[in-house]
Amino acid sequence: MRAPPPLRPVHVLSVLAVLAGVVPGIPAGASFDALSHPPVPAPVTDPGTRSALAWEQVLFLPDPGARVVAVAIRFPAGSASDPVGAEGRAFLFARVLEATANQQLAALQARVQVEVAPLEFMVTVLAPPSGWSRAVQEVVTLLHTATPSAALLESARTNLLQILRFEEGSPGRAFERERAFLLLGTTHPAARPVPGTAGTLPGLGVEDLVAFRSEHLRDATGTIVVTGPIVEADVRSAFGTAITLPAPGRRSETPPRPLPTETPAPPPAAAADTWATAEPGSLPAAPLLRGPSQSPALRIPPPGSSPRAWESGDRAVLDRQVTATWMAMAFPFPEGSPPLLLDFLAHLVMENLNRTPPDPGLYEAWATVEQVRGAPVIVISASVDPFRSSEWESRLSGAFEVLGDSPPVGAFFELTRRRFRSRLIMEMAAPENVVVWTARRAELGWDRIEDPEHEIWRLTPESVADAARGAGPIRALLYGPQGLGSGD
Repeated sequence: MRAPPPLRPVHVLSVLAVLAGVVPGIPAGASFDALSHPPVPAPVTDPGTRSALAWEQVLFLPDPGARVVAVAIRFPAGSASDPVGAEGRAFLFARVLEATANQQLAALQARVQVEVAPLEFMVTVLAPPSGWSRAVQEVVTLLHTATPSAALLESARTNLLQILRFEEGSPGRAFERERAFLLLGTTHPAARPVPGTAGTLPGLGVEDLVAFRSEHLRDATGTIVVTGPIVEADVRSAFGTAITLPAPGRRSETPPRPLPTETPAPPPAAAADTWATAEPGSLPAAPLLRGPSQSPALRIPPPGSSPRAWESGDRAVLDRQVTATWMAMAFPFPEGSPPLLLDFLAHLVMENLNRTPPDPGLYEAWATVEQVRGAPVIVISASVDPFRSSEWESRLSGAFEVLGDSPPVGAFFELTRRRFRSRLIMEMAAPENVVVWTARRAELGWDRIEDPEHEIWRLTPESVADAARGAGPIRALLYGPQGLGSGD
């Protein structure tokens, strides 16, 4: 039996490739509460630019060896903006936009995908280098001025209603809903179902989709990320501005792998303190990576120095007569915790729970990094045999205590880090994953976007243990039959 996909993917390994389901699959990615952006250099507009839209920031990651151009257009608004009684408005607009764009861009051999989350509307475009600018401009027109097709709206609504009615009564979807309530409370707009409900979708018309677009998909709030075999002048011609960043994994050579008993060697000073591929004038005000003696990159903020999503724990038990027990354990971490370190913690937890050979009492387990009220939260979820629910509740709730006391060391740590890095490299090989990941990281500020393949060498057993000990009070959810095991 498979557990349901989690609500929201922000785990870097989920965000980029949707390999594990929220989340993995999401989610991985936007904050439930809007995060402020740091000041961005004033746009430089080229004469004759074809786009007069004042995008908040346009980031360019050159990739001369790529075959296609990938573009991510991200807005910090999504299903949480749907009015009460109109749930599903943002999601329905996304389906109509995606269908319309793919019809119009078929001749250009371009493809469009649209994702919606509580506070994110993400449009991804893949196009050949010869026609990428035209393809993106047509998508931008759909985002800002074109009237949605009533016929495509009706088709999208019919398909969505069929899915919702098929899933009606599903314990997996019920667990998703309760999981959202666990993190946010029952009245938070972000806890509402992203695709809407069978009761709200029939009442949505073209005017509702236009209202969402005009209210929330404004260019002044959007972030664009472009990568591919083009140059910065091409991006400036399309959008009027661009900040050039090195593509993830291409900033410098990977440092030699240390022996299992050694501390990982820091990268060369030049690689740590410069952006080798950035053009003059495009460097950030401060270097992205600092020398290891002064870098706080992989340190969790001290206790009490940064707010958490919550300060007290809770445990909700919902006795339901279903064939599995679903559980979620949510651990808040301090605001400002390094995203890559939290991603690695989630990876370690997943490896510890999903062992080989598999435990017959575990159907599936996953761990995700999410943003709740501006602070990171790692949520460990599992679907287990109801007769062993007490055992698995203990294992999940103690996951970070184990890592804090006994992190992997030596050859075991090296092996785990290599697996984490290899999976990340494979995911970053897809240009659409690179632009989506970068657009989500840019919410923290474009000058804080790390090169994950390079930064991973800073991960150590000590940083893992320190981070695991920073986990806050648990919020726990148990959904399924109660009292079946000897310890229940």
